[in-house]
Amino acid sequence: MPIAIKEETLNLPLSKVQSPALDALIDIEQTSLALSSRQPVYAWLDASDMGWFLRYNPVMVIQVSRHFEVVAGFRTYHAAISILDPDEQITVQRIRKVEDIILVKGAFYELVSQSLMHTPTSSSEGVEAYDQLRKLSLRLRKQHGLKLPEKFSAKSLKSLFGVKSKEMRPARKRKSELTRLMEE
Repeated sequence: MPIAIKEETLNLPLSKVQSPALDALIDIEQTSLALSSRQPVYAWLDASDMGWFLRYNPVMVIQVSRHFEVVAGFRTYHAAISILDPDEQITVQRIRKVEDIILVKGAFYELVSQSLMHTPTSSSEGVEAYDQLRKLSLRLRKQHGLKLPEKFSAKSLKSLFGVKSKEMRPARKRKSELTRLMEE
């Protein structure tokens, strides 16, 4: 059954938009930032182009009392913070209150899809992206009870990112203290 999420476009002062408070979304935001380019935003984006950037890479928010919290578009949000004054207005997509689990799934899918569309070219970057997403997937399942579809399991992510399995070493057998005493 598809879930309809109603949206509306708002122009808000950047100071009214904040990072999420929901723990699972905080985990997704931190992983999103960890996977972001290490190049500073001002090197590739001018403040005058921010309107276009926001139009094609929307920030989605929910209203929480007098402020708005980001639920998707974390990279765009942090780009806006880094180059705009807090008093400048940005265009955001406001989502009406829906279940937290729907917001978390949506944010996770956005992160995975962005990571896969921009798959790193070097194998070490692919391994790093895979490790970050695998750890996030495990945290979401263990700490927040979010069961993700099989296509986002650790094994599936490994094949999607082209990460080869590490060589498995046979487990070292520990000798019991009695065995060590008998060998001496």
